[in-house]
Amino acid sequence: MMEELLLWRWSTGVQTLSTLLIAALLGFSAVRRGDPLLRCWATAWAFNGVALAVTWTYWFLQPGPQLTAGLMLVYIFSKNLFLGYLLAGTAAFGAPASNALWSHRRLFLLALGLTLPALPFVPSVDFLGIWQSSLIALACVFGVWLCLRHGRSSLSWLALGFSLRALLGVLEVAAYSARSLGHDEVWGLPLRLFLAGHSSLDLVAEWTLALGALLALASQSQTELIRSNHALMRSEADLRELAQRDALTGLHNRHALPALLQDSAALGGCVLFFDLDDFKRINDRGGHAAGDACLQGFADALRLHFREGDAIVRFAGDEFVVLTRLQDPEAIESRIAALATATVAACAPDGIRFSVGAAWITPGLDAMDALREADRAMYQHKSGKAAGTL
Repeated sequence: MMEELLLWRWSTGVQTLSTLLIAALLGFSAVRRGDPLLRCWATAWAFNGVALAVTWTYWFLQPGPQLTAGLMLVYIFSKNLFLGYLLAGTAAFGAPASNALWSHRRLFLLALGLTLPALPFVPSVDFLGIWQSSLIALACVFGVWLCLRHGRSSLSWLALGFSLRALLGVLEVAAYSARSLGHDEVWGLPLRLFLAGHSSLDLVAEWTLALGALLALASQSQTELIRSNHALMRSEADLRELAQRDALTGLHNRHALPALLQDSAALGGCVLFFDLDDFKRINDRGGHAAGDACLQGFADALRLHFREGDAIVRFAGDEFVVLTRLQDPEAIESRIAALATATVAACAPDGIRFSVGAAWITPGLDAMDALREADRAMYQHKSGKAAGTL
């Protein structure tokens, strides 16, 4: 008996030290990071520590039957809370929205509901061992199912920890059942020594569970960080797109022009520089609303008469730039002529007329030179019309 008692106390002492270390590790991490999942797991090991404190209290006080029964019920209740918070933390890894299903109140009621059926059988150590070990095995099997259901490789260590603890729970049930039937040994192994020292076997499973939780949390944090980074990159791209779009016409603005010119320089094509004639007169007669309508009408006409792959830019005010990959002068002149016909009716009552200059973009050369050349050609066109030569 003395050998059994010493082994039991040594095994429980090792488990107590391990539990305190795990609770401290998870608790410190939860306080530092403020993560509710870590708080859940730290709470689980805190209740495991309460159960072990009850065990030490029983050994040191050696109470009578009534207090012994009360301590056993507190032990079972604490162990059930330990299991409940472990499962709550595992469920939250894959479905954070399910946290409401694992509220503190529900966990306490569940633990109490699994404790009360043991009341008629206290202080029978063998029966309570069968009851508690069965609950542990079933809870750990459920924990394995939760890990597998999520289908995440980051939960594999957690699933392994639950599997080990479930296996140990089955062995404990078998040992307590055999002893309750009057057997002292199974396959030559003294049951009293196994039951006295099995707490130390919990260490492997419990540390696997704790480390599995930390690894799963680290993986989840990494996934959330990657997701946030992608969302940030999408937002940045959206903001960049907004910054490079003209609010009135929906075309590219001049901030987008350098990149568009660079793309055109690699493939070649033609740059067309448009300037609306007498646009000030439209604003003076009809107000800015009429001027805005004319600009929108001209932008729509540009979209209609140039290809989808061509870049259309509102350069400034009533100036527009088209970067087209067309390299056939006749095709370009045909599109400009069609555009001139279409824009006559695009702005009442006098329509929109424009001046245009063109320049070729030579692959490999600076497309900004072509833009400047097209700008000069546009002003020559405008000056020619003013002088009556065009």
